Amino acid sequence: MLHKVKLTFCGGVNKVGGNKVLLEDLGYGVKIFLDFGINTNEFSSCRRNYEDDIIEIQQLTHNHVLPREEDIPIKNLYSKYFIFNHKSLNFRQKIKECENSIDPKTDLDGIFISHPHRDHYQGLSFINRNIKIFAGVVTKRIIKAYSKSNAPRFENFLFGLKWNR
Repeated sequence: MLHKVKLTFCGGVNKVGGNKVLLEDLGYGVKIFLDFGINTNEFSSCRRNYEDDIIEIQQLTHNHVLPREEDIPIKNLYSKYFIFNHKSLNFRQKIKECENSIDPKTDLDGIFISHPHRDHYQGLSFINRNIKIFAGVVTKRIIKAYSKSNAPRFENFLFGLKWNR
């Protein structure tokens, strides 16, 4: 039996960075992202535009840093609770706030991270925490080490991610 596979390029097309490719197996109903990065130039530009304000996912989707949910066939792609606003809370407060939070169900089966460059994984900070993350052992270790060694920020909050073994 043949299955149709659909690829949707949600970032990284005709530019360097921000790779996000949605792969759908239409026969099995499987949806996974290959990478979920952020284009650092677009993100920096968006950050400058909202420097004094709290940056929200809507601002990132409006500025095409992240895909808009209405443009892709995925329900509840982004987290409702695990978005860290480093301007209003400290890191420990946010961890405590998130400890008993549960994001709504999503129909995305997972995200596969190809390698540990930020333009391939930095969007993980914003995703629904029910989505499984697949990565090689070394890739996962590098991503976690980078997150721990940098100042806790909006784009670097990986608490609650479901790393698959």
